[in-house]
Amino acid sequence: MDDYDSDEEDMIALATTATAVATSHYNENHISKEPCRKSKLTGKEYIAELVDGNPVRMYENLCTDKLIFKKLCDILTIEGSLCDRGGVSVDEQVGMFLYTIGHDKRSRIVQERYQNYGETVSRHINTILDTVVSLAPKFLQRTKPDTPKEIINDPRFFLYFKTATLYKGWLSMQIPQGVPDQFKSLIDVELEASIGGN
Repeated sequence: MDDYDSDEEDMIALATTATAVATSHYNENHISKEPCRKSKLTGKEYIAELVDGNPVRMYENLCTDKLIFKKLCDILTIEGSLCDRGGVSVDEQVGMFLYTIGHDKRSRIVQERYQNYGETVSRHINTILDTVVSLAPKFLQRTKPDTPKEIINDPRFFLYFKTATLYKGWLSMQIPQGVPDQFKSLIDVELEASIGGN
């Protein structure tokens, strides 16, 4: 009977220790959390500082100038029905988007810069991206496949529009002499497909 009491006491001690560790871990992670994003310069203040500050700083941080930034915000608001959400202004949302794509920044860097949680940053960047994509047909047009004759015949543009011809000529000089003609035509077809048929 004494062994049974000893084993039971050991189990109670182990269960008590495990409960104390789990409670401590839960308390540290969920109850007495210290805010992570608590800089005095919020995202809204950061954007206001860029918009009101030196144009070079605006370009270095958001890869655009002030006028284009404001115009983009206006277009996304008017044409794309974008609005302030969750305490984040349209300017701040566009700023997060441009900062992310302009510098290939990770979400955590954007979170720190704009003092927002990851879910907030992700949601706003995706909203801007969806809005830009929805407006693409209205503002972007495919280029015409035909190059104007003025450009084709202008010797200044020869290197830009005649490279396929030069490349094809160079490639045909590299084909060994013993290759049958049927294979030479296959090489020409592959070359035409890979360089756009110029």
